[in-house]
Amino acid sequence: MLVADRSNGSLVDTTFSEFPHMLRPGDLVVINTSGTLAAEIPGTDAQGREIDVHLSTQLPAELWTVEVRRAGEPVFDATAGQSIQLPTGGRAVLLAPYAEHPAGVRLWVAKLDVPERLHTYLAAHGRPIRYGYVQGSWPISAYQNVYVTEPGSAVRAAAARSPSSGTPCLMPR
Repeated sequence: MLVADRSNGSLVDTTFSEFPHMLRPGDLVVINTSGTLAAEIPGTDAQGREIDVHLSTQLPAELWTVEVRRAGEPVFDATAGQSIQLPTGGRAVLLAPYAEHPAGVRLWVAKLDVPERLHTYLAAHGRPIRYGYVQGSWPISAYQNVYVTEPGSAVRAAAARSPSSGTPCLMPR
């Protein structure tokens, strides 16, 4: 568990068993109740090469911020208007750059067109987004925190992991 003390700027790395002893009157505890989505969708580009679409943030007008990756690495040569074929007739179209990176465009505004409700589609065809240091493939249940009440996060929350994976928590003071 990571405890941030606003009064002096210190960070204390401790265990969750110390949580009750860390609280003082007026402290604020923030709990992330958003469950991790299977937000990595496999697809193919116009040349038939495997490519993954990582959903990041839902935007207005049913648009998404996405990152396009190939073999676990960001794709910097994607272009506006590019269409990525997704499973069962789904499609992601890159509309415009969302954020520049020194190597090129890393994040895109994209329109998703999938044949069913998005959460249902992701549960059937998506995978959890994972980082390169994660060995193996884990089920989506391994990416959930213990407070989940609704789906909505693109990646696993760093706080409130289940006891089997440690129990870090951020508590600002």
